Amino acid sequence: MKKFWLFIFSTFIALGIAYFSKKSPGSYADNKPNWKTFEKHSNNTIVTHPSTNKELLEARIPTPKRSIAEVKTKPEEKNELNNIPKDRNYQLREDRILFGDLEKRDYQDEQIDLEMVNKVNPNWKEILGNDLLRFQQEDTKVMIKEEFPMIKIQNGKGQYLEQVIITYAFKNGNFSSFHALVDSDSGFVTETWDKTVNEKIKPNRAELTLPEFNNSGIITR
Repeated sequence: MKKFWLFIFSTFIALGIAYFSKKSPGSYADNKPNWKTFEKHSNNTIVTHPSTNKELLEARIPTPKRSIAEVKTKPEEKNELNNIPKDRNYQLREDRILFGDLEKRDYQDEQIDLEMVNKVNPNWKEILGNDLLRFQQEDTKVMIKEEFPMIKIQNGKGQYLEQVIITYAFKNGNFSSFHALVDSDSGFVTETWDKTVNEKIKPNRAELTLPEFNNSGIITR
């Protein structure tokens, strides 16, 4: 009888370990929401799916060096966003973070007219994913995570933008990640930063370089 109960107890412990071991990658994915994978099968075929636990773990998604996009300004100009302490609430409009030239008017007040230079296209992420893979080899993946919806104020007008993390997974096992601001209408990248390259060790290491400009409108730093 003791052996029987010992067997039952051991089996219960083993099943518990197996259950939580399988659950661990899932909890990782739960902490990394809104990731979507685009995979290039051919020049005419790009398939999409929610990023899997395995993809996120293998890509070793980096911790961002700064959480909100910074705006390039002249040295004599004040960059309002850069000066915001971490514990300060960001200014919002339409549930989007405001940044840029915020000193002239209270754009948080939605009763104040704000001319927008673009609109929000619900398919911006699909446009972005397909465009990022346009000149890549077959079997290349790009994983995109939405971080913050934003509005940039410039010259008294607003532009809808999306802050995202973009991670490339290449066929040779290498990975590259960076932050980007994306036009919410066209899906084109307007700015990138925090570029990191995470490569698996291989006899012949391939270096990844982003062009200064390409048809996606990517500007690298």
